Amino acid sequence: MNQTVIQNSSYLISRNGIYYYSRRVPADLHKRFNKDRVIISLRTRSQDKALRSAATLSDRLERHWESLRLVALISDTGMRLSEAAGLHVNDFHLDEDIAYVDLTPHP
Repeated sequence: MNQTVIQNSSYLISRNGIYYYSRRVPADLHKRFNKDRVIISLRTRSQDKALRSAATLSDRLERHWESLRLVALISDTGMRLSEAAGLHVNDFHLDEDIAYVDLTPHP
């Protein structure tokens, strides 16, 4: 297999003339992403098209990774926030048609 790494290009490699987007998953997201690397065929032999596609993929992937980090932050700190607000587990009504949190004070 003929593989070339494109210098000064965002996460591009070329295998047998076809461009691929290849990027390492940040270490803090390995567990949540279940992969060490993202590799996606860009299905093109054109470097210009590959560069545009890679830029779009980088932007989307960064946003996805940020959302995973936000979910992790919320889930990691959620119990502490609810405790700080004085909420009990019975205050959360998630099985209703419209989920809600009962904010009635507790003695």
